Amino acid sequence: MVPASEVLAIGSLLLLAVGYLLSGGTHRVAGRTLPIAAGHRLCMVGWLALGGFWWSEVEYYILIRDPVNALFCAMALPFFGYLAYHHWLTIQWRREYPALRWLVAMTVVAGGIYFLVERIPLLAGWLILVVAEQSVWLLDIAGAPTTLGPLDYGEGSRWYRLGSAHQEVSVPVEAEWSDSRSPAVSIVLACTALQSMIIFVGGVLCTSAPRERRIYAFLATVPTIYLLNLIRNAVVIWLTYEHVWGVDTFYYAHAWIGKGGSLVALVALAYIVFHYLPEMQDAILGVMDLPWREPPQGMRTPPFAAGTPGWITIAFVTGLVLVPFGAAAGIESELPLVAAAWAAAALLLLGGGLLWFHRDPYRPVGDGVVSPADGTVLSVNEQDERVRLSIFMSPLDVHVNRAPLAGRVVAQRRSGAGFSPAYGAAADGNLQLRTELETALGLVTVTQVAGAVARRQQLVAYMLLAPAVVVLVVLAAYPLVFSGVLSFKVDPLYNPDVAHFIGWRNYEDLFDNKRFWKSVRLTLIWAAVVVTIQMVLGFFIAVLLDRQMRGAGLLRALFIIPVFISPIAMGLTWRFIFEPVSGLANWVLNTGFGLEKLLWLSHKDSALATLMIVDCWQWTPFIALILLAGMQSISPEITEAARLDRIRGFAYYTRIVIPLIRPVIMVVILIRLVDSIRIFDLNWVMTEGGPGSATLMASVYDYTIFKQGHLGLMAAYGFLILILINIIVVAFLNSLYRTEKAARIAELN
Repeated sequence: MVPASEVLAIGSLLLLAVGYLLSGGTHRVAGRTLPIAAGHRLCMVGWLALGGFWWSEVEYYILIRDPVNALFCAMALPFFGYLAYHHWLTIQWRREYPALRWLVAMTVVAGGIYFLVERIPLLAGWLILVVAEQSVWLLDIAGAPTTLGPLDYGEGSRWYRLGSAHQEVSVPVEAEWSDSRSPAVSIVLACTALQSMIIFVGGVLCTSAPRERRIYAFLATVPTIYLLNLIRNAVVIWLTYEHVWGVDTFYYAHAWIGKGGSLVALVALAYIVFHYLPEMQDAILGVMDLPWREPPQGMRTPPFAAGTPGWITIAFVTGLVLVPFGAAAGIESELPLVAAAWAAAALLLLGGGLLWFHRDPYRPVGDGVVSPADGTVLSVNEQDERVRLSIFMSPLDVHVNRAPLAGRVVAQRRSGAGFSPAYGAAADGNLQLRTELETALGLVTVTQVAGAVARRQQLVAYMLLAPAVVVLVVLAAYPLVFSGVLSFKVDPLYNPDVAHFIGWRNYEDLFDNKRFWKSVRLTLIWAAVVVTIQMVLGFFIAVLLDRQMRGAGLLRALFIIPVFISPIAMGLTWRFIFEPVSGLANWVLNTGFGLEKLLWLSHKDSALATLMIVDCWQWTPFIALILLAGMQSISPEITEAARLDRIRGFAYYTRIVIPLIRPVIMVVILIRLVDSIRIFDLNWVMTEGGPGSATLMASVYDYTIFKQGHLGLMAAYGFLILILINIIVVAFLNSLYRTEKAARIAELN
């Protein structure tokens, strides 16, 4: 029985070939005139069949541990489906796209050559043997003598074989110098660079250019590809038999180095071809420009609304790519195939649902009147010298916020907040959009009333947030609940068998502990001081960088470096700098200024200040760059108006800049306050909370409780710190909300 993949492979090429011929003009067949659209429809089916064939090949590449080729095959159906979509657009718009026809012709030529060689084992064996002998010859020249085993045709006929990709013709490569742990290597059809060569052959042959230039392009590329492929084969064989990277050597050498090098070589050769054949470059650029293909005057791009976000299509396409991986979930593989199946289902459901909500069918309602994406124009009448259209949506209709007539928008006004069924009495309270348009008919008022699920923006937001919220609840709720329960227990780390509930005693013990109150007080002092210093210094640095001066870009790049340094590495480095005997800081004080050496981290009066210096060194540049971004977002018109009003210097920043970037300032303060309260790594690496308890801040004190084995007491302390941070966050968010609300009210007034 002929496999479905064989039917798809051969049938797709035949459909594309016939479609290419018919789409070139009208043809008469059996006394009937076939329109050009018939050719494009055949091309649509051909592209989809070709994508289905490559989808069926994913399982094979998974079996041979070639995820790169498996991924390319999985991407075939979305890609070819997109090409079929553009054939459909060609039919709708009645306008040809030359690059699309070139791609069809190239695919027929290249695909025909490839499937011919692959399906006839005698042809494949001859090509494989030639390539294998010349690859081994290169290894012999390089001092790695290698031999070939007998040509293996596999099972089945040598004249024609169905599905020969799964019964590959091969030549084994043998080497006495190979590592005993290395796997055996064989040369197969994929090692002949046949795919790469036929791509250039098809592209060159199908280009509308003079024959002489096409011959030059052919000679400049195809022999080069062949030679580079021999080198690639020799490198992969040598790396594999030397067992350079252990058991995964062949995988890395073949899938990454070999294919990556081939890709780079193909890109370089493409530039050479473009020198001889600019027509081929135009055709390729035309294919790449398909996403930006413009409709003819007066037409649009169906079937989705113009404002459909691109990420929805990306989610749906990603789901399609994962489908063949999920379909192969029954195969034993290192790839997460079961997870791919679930991800494919989720992405297809999410992307398909959102695309359905963004559909935009073309629906004529009356003379010169077109309905929005969905809904019904219930009435069209004149009132107060205006044409008024009332458009109502069903419970499942989509509110796309676009007017049904072409014209210049004079004004838009929203009212209502509900989304009840549009045919019910409560629909008067629904979200409504009234658009006044200046059209050829005169001033037109369009009223759109949202349906039950028509508030697309909110629905999309909820659907997007739902998976993340579920994950956060699962990952955050359990540890939070577990810690909460633990805070009411005695649960010794080193003797968990005696754990039992003790109520509020852990919290009472903390409140009675002087070290607890000292750590809280010290943490609050630390947070207030370092954040204040960093904000003041950061603001002044931002003011300096905001001025036009040479090297400003370099300074910004240098300032951000401390932020990327690991706190552990930074803490160790600064601890060496502040080392009392041989540290750089004391050497500068003693040698440069003749001062006494200081016990920077060993004295209770200087340890906290030293930590503050290090923390300010790391985070002040970050604050400066954030504030600088806020300053540079101020409209130039505002700056020019301040200059005309003679507001300069200190007054300009206090009266103009700070009020405008106050939300940015509040967010930065909030981020740094929370980080400062949670500080642990820098504090622990440099002082471990000492000397004594001079730098014993909250997180370090909590860790010392953990080291002593008091898990319940540790959990109680953590909850108290969490409450403290939440109080600060809520206070700042309320302040930020009030600021934005006041700004909106001022803008409306």
